[in-house]
Amino acid sequence: MISIKKKSTINNKLKMFKNILLVFYILIITILILLHFEFNTDYFAINGNVPMLTQKGKGTLYIATHNYEHKDILITMKQFSKYNQHFYMLFADKSWNHWLEPFRPNNIEFMYVKENTVSKISSKLLLGNNVIMFLYQESESTGPYYILQNTKCPLVLIKINKNNENNENKNKNDTLIKNHYNSSFQEIYWNNFLAKFTIELKHINYDLSINSKIFI
Repeated sequence: MISIKKKSTINNKLKMFKNILLVFYILIITILILLHFEFNTDYFAINGNVPMLTQKGKGTLYIATHNYEHKDILITMKQFSKYNQHFYMLFADKSWNHWLEPFRPNNIEFMYVKENTVSKISSKLLLGNNVIMFLYQESESTGPYYILQNTKCPLVLIKINKNNENNENKNKNDTLIKNHYNSSFQEIYWNNFLAKFTIELKHINYDLSINSKIFI
């Protein structure tokens, strides 16, 4: 027979196991809820029509603002999934970008690059493919200038804004753009959590006579 002391020990272990299991379930449910909100970010399309631009069989280069890290990507994917066209979306070849693969729409193909970015994107555009790339406000990249110089393809700017940034009565701390240049992942996440955004697509008539460093 099992002694009272041993039986009590077994019961305590079972109780502890059940508590651990409960915490685990709560954690999983919380993560799933947070992911649901992230992948269903609320946004409004100011101009919901993608400009139908063609130029001698060339594709269109779409340059999206990138002030809100993963939010920009999720919003752009959701909006462009509505269009009956195929798009390449440019990413640095980093593991965290590959994690987004299961969530991309069927009409968007990820394009990972480590080097020769300008050459690779130019080739895609010259073959008639549409390419989406993201550009940080702090970036001093001259890549877009040389891509357009190589291809002379149509250019569309994708502008993404958080709604409260258009409100002059907001505190400056509330409107500060937080990205990996100035904030941690946790700060970025909570700063944009449940925020509402706008997306606007605008065709740009560009001038390549402008200095490459201030072109975008």
